[in-house]
Amino acid sequence: MSKILVDISQLALKKYTGISYYLFYLLDNIEKSKRDNVILLSPFREIPSTFRSSYKVECWGIGKNAKDINWFVTLKRNYLGYYFMHRMVNKISPDVFWGPNFVIPKGLNKSIRKFVHVHDMIIFNDRLKEQKYSFKKRILGSIFLSQVRYSILNSDAILTVSNSVANRINDFFPDHSLKIEIIYPGVDRKLFKYTKDTNKLSNYGINERFVMGINMRAQRKNFVKLVNAFEKVKANGFLCLVGTLSEEQIAYGKKTLGERFKYLGYISDEDLPVIYSAANAIILSSSEEGFDLPAIEARACGTPVIASDIDIHKEILDSEADYFELDNEQKLVELINNRLVNSKENLPSKIVEKYSWDLSAKKLIGLFIEMG
Repeated sequence: MSKILVDISQLALKKYTGISYYLFYLLDNIEKSKRDNVILLSPFREIPSTFRSSYKVECWGIGKNAKDINWFVTLKRNYLGYYFMHRMVNKISPDVFWGPNFVIPKGLNKSIRKFVHVHDMIIFNDRLKEQKYSFKKRILGSIFLSQVRYSILNSDAILTVSNSVANRINDFFPDHSLKIEIIYPGVDRKLFKYTKDTNKLSNYGINERFVMGINMRAQRKNFVKLVNAFEKVKANGFLCLVGTLSEEQIAYGKKTLGERFKYLGYISDEDLPVIYSAANAIILSSSEEGFDLPAIEARACGTPVIASDIDIHKEILDSEADYFELDNEQKLVELINNRLVNSKENLPSKIVEKYSWDLSAKKLIGLFIEMG
């Protein structure tokens, strides 16, 4: 079997969200019998305890326990870390190198089969030119963008999380014949399921009907549009936000909605299914996503979904969502109102079965073996 080397720099982050969450669960679901051929390449000697006894680990970089800092991951994303990393990769000389976070290092031996994971194409939008970005951010963003472009064009295969992203990649590189494989995120069905246990709701001040949004800090999540639409909702209930928001967003939500706005911040994995299960609906108002995992988590909990009609939402949710056009505020108001007027529905899902970490991990390893 092929010797597979995986960059796990992203697992140095304090909290696993997005890419780090995706990487952790894929590695955690690789069969034990296949792990002898997988090597985790970390900038720190400290790795997730889950993997210490079942994976081989190689350390590069500063070589100490620095899990409580994030600066190295930022440095790595901006190419400097990868300038040094290729030497270690070549020394290990794997059959396969997997870069789970958009980039692979330059200077790898030609004999190494290279896989880059591209989770979305948002970096290729023209947003780096916008005035809100400082000169420093524009420079660092441009360096990262060039590295992503290099990685896409110089990998043996590009892994991504949806057909929607695959189509975007092909649109950006129409003159290149690219091998693209879809590795869907999964959902932990033991954790994310409908529950009638509402005891924990009082800990969050939840005592009436509500709809929720999650991780809406990024501009593409359209936080302001959602708040403005909710202001026009006549039904009783409140808008509950979970995850990350900026201080400015929190202030705007409170100013616009008053007591009808609740910000819960970060919710533990154990409590999140309770919040999902109690919500009258989850609202996904993004203008662009690579996947949008909360959609599947919510559906696994039987929660109705109100979603913008972008391609990725239609791909993963199919008929299990109420859709609205982003420029049609009245439609969004109507959908929210309809969910709050009626009692919470538990709507079992037929689509979540296809989103399995186990199936995705098997497909991933199968690709590495086939091409290694």
